[in-house]
Amino acid sequence: MVTTVLQAETALAVDLTSSGGFLFDIEDTATGALTNGSIDAYDTCYSLLVNEGGYDVAGAPSEVDGRLVRMAKTRIGNVNVSRTILVPNEAGRDYARYIDTFENLNEGPISIQVRYTGNLGSDGSTTVWATSSGDTSVAPNDQWFGTDDVDGDGDPSLGHLFAGVGGRVAPEMVALASDNIDVRFTVEIAGRQAASIMFFAFQGPNQETVRRQIEEVIVDPGGAMTDLSPEEVERIANWPTIGGFPVLTDFDVVADQTEPEPIYSATLTVRVETAEGPMQQAVAIAEELGGRVEQRGDTRAVLRVPVEQFSVAVARLEALGYVLSRNVRIQRGSNRVRDLRVRLQSAQDVRTRLLQLARRSPSTAEAVAIERQIERLNLLIEQLESYLRELEERVRFSTIELLFEEERVVEPIPRELWGLPFSWLDELGLDNLLDVH
Repeated sequence: MVTTVLQAETALAVDLTSSGGFLFDIEDTATGALTNGSIDAYDTCYSLLVNEGGYDVAGAPSEVDGRLVRMAKTRIGNVNVSRTILVPNEAGRDYARYIDTFENLNEGPISIQVRYTGNLGSDGSTTVWATSSGDTSVAPNDQWFGTDDVDGDGDPSLGHLFAGVGGRVAPEMVALASDNIDVRFTVEIAGRQAASIMFFAFQGPNQETVRRQIEEVIVDPGGAMTDLSPEEVERIANWPTIGGFPVLTDFDVVADQTEPEPIYSATLTVRVETAEGPMQQAVAIAEELGGRVEQRGDTRAVLRVPVEQFSVAVARLEALGYVLSRNVRIQRGSNRVRDLRVRLQSAQDVRTRLLQLARRSPSTAEAVAIERQIERLNLLIEQLESYLRELEERVRFSTIELLFEEERVVEPIPRELWGLPFSWLDELGLDNLLDVH
């Protein structure tokens, strides 16, 4: 693939066209915003501000690597900011994908406000045809919304997708005033680390096409991230990821609002004469109750017992000696297990649909694309299953740390070590010498 560096004096914008014929003209030597789009889709849209400081490379050259534009890094306050914009050429992907990366230059953590602004070409004719919440009123809890002037006519139908479902951060403000977009995030970044925000700008011939493409990205965001490394994926804060892999979302799943189960753990310190016998008894107790030994030393053991046997196990372990200390912890359970089950089922369902599609004798190009997606899903499903097993284990089994403190046996000091220096003093005896009466 050929990489071209565009200089400010020779190019004011990079023009990339999607497979559906829609123009994305990127201000690559300035803000990275879309200038006009097809017909009159935009009047400069998706400008970036960090803590109200505008991102602008001020003529610095960008790298254009095929369909990907890498804009120069710019410092805003104590943050290095960079933008990459991808316009894929695959059918059914008429969008520009923005990834804005924020690198914390401080040793300690920081919190930044990331803001996106823009103006739409539909001007006073702008209407909202759909939102992620199911109505036509843009609200702070919307992940996406669609705008248009006339469906199937006039300017292209637009979609603005700013977040996935279940990311580490979500938009705290999503607003549309007349034809002006304003979307804001608060992003926490650890010292000397980086975080990214990813969003999508869609153009389409009609509203239904745009809706379908938006939903495809939300359900399977990995299809829009095939060019990213696991490290790049994990930095994306506003989309759900696990271990550097994007997570699928199922539109048909209604979130379970039941209270998560608590997680029990304990640390016991027990005094015994010698630890060997009680340690064997402790292991036997854990195994008898359906648990196991996770770690074992001479005087310390970490035991895992079924949560329903937790109280019984604690009582029987305390009976092995004299209890010096007891620390029982009850933590509120996590919804993570439930979320992972939902996402795993979603991934398996999507894989099933792709396998069915592959059996319908698609063209060679489609077959290769389907096979690539199935391979990616297989890897994602393995990751999800591994994480799920680990988390389910933590919920099903309680952890008990058992510490034995052995009693000290005080040996008498031999007389020759403490005898008095003169024999006549020794004859008087130490007790008599200490008696002052």
